Amino acid sequence: MGYEQWGAAITGIGHATTGLRLMTNDDVARELRATEPQVRSWIHSEASIDWWGSDDPRAKALREKYEPKFLELTGHPLNYRSRTDRMTLWHSLLIEELRTDDQWIFERTGIRMRYWADANTTTSDMAAEAGKRAMQMAGLTADDIDGLVVASVSPDEPHCTPTLTGRIMLKCGLGRSPSNFFFADTPEACSSFSVAMAHARRAIYDGTCQNVLVIGADKMTTTRSPYDRGLVPILADDGRAVMMSRVPIEQDALPPRGFFSRAVPEFADLIIVPAGGSRIAVTPQMVANPFDRRDLMRMMGREVMNEIPPILLPKRKGQAWQDKWADTFIPSALRHYGLPMLTIDDLSAALSHFKAIIPHQANDRIIEIIRERCQKDLGYRGIIG
Repeated sequence: MGYEQWGAAITGIGHATTGLRLMTNDDVARELRATEPQVRSWIHSEASIDWWGSDDPRAKALREKYEPKFLELTGHPLNYRSRTDRMTLWHSLLIEELRTDDQWIFERTGIRMRYWADANTTTSDMAAEAGKRAMQMAGLTADDIDGLVVASVSPDEPHCTPTLTGRIMLKCGLGRSPSNFFFADTPEACSSFSVAMAHARRAIYDGTCQNVLVIGADKMTTTRSPYDRGLVPILADDGRAVMMSRVPIEQDALPPRGFFSRAVPEFADLIIVPAGGSRIAVTPQMVANPFDRRDLMRMMGREVMNEIPPILLPKRKGQAWQDKWADTFIPSALRHYGLPMLTIDDLSAALSHFKAIIPHQANDRIIEIIRERCQKDLGYRGIIG
């Protein structure tokens, strides 16, 4: 049988449980409040003075937000060199940057609970546990596996040295035989797991591998600032895995045209870790400043909310819809799969073939936008979420 006649199917799944605790929104609110003493101490310090007047985007945003409020509250402009003014700013206004509750979080994210890993649990720990369970479900041992693809943006060590796949191979006992072993890390952020699945599918299709373990694992609580009210409720920790195995073509469950990808590089700076790469070095001052932390992830939440839904599927309204709908992500993916996509009716008919649409999105507010557009504008009656 030639390579072109092989198909791929998922034969096992697994997930991590060890070292994970379930966090409610009230738990998250308590974690944020616990950081208030560190923030207050930094504002007391002389080190905070120069940063307030700097060109850092975060400093500019805070100045624009709070200087008018300070003037209204006190009757005089904010003087960052005055310790009294800085303390008034903190106690009367700035403390709201860390204050939250269940209602505030749920209204903005749609999230009630998430998992956080304990301090001693690493990304590779969660990945290895999930991978072993997927192998067990598939009835395979480590010696049966000839491929590993790992999707993650939070490896045990930064800069991919060593690779996360290397850590997981050691913990799972993979790649010990002298024969070929395919491995790859896919740090493509939200697209990582889809990219990993596509790599694994290709490795099976071209004959490189017979059984590829695909793992998605992240300890995202290590990638964001503990003081960031916008990210702390959203980013969480977990490990999941699937076993992808070679099957006869008539049993193929993952056809090549079922994978579609496209990038929008102009939005790259909306979610970014500014420092720590070749562009900006991490400094002690940066790490000490709770409002700076360019060494950790930043997200422009409002811009993400405004920019992402239209590239998936625009609102059915006016000429903009007529001009753009066919080239947005959902219609393009359906066209790639082989479905006709010439008219709006074609799009509605194509969607009707699917029982469910599952967006990879932590924020349910964005999912709700897509849900409304598919259901209201296109008459879709399946599950979205």
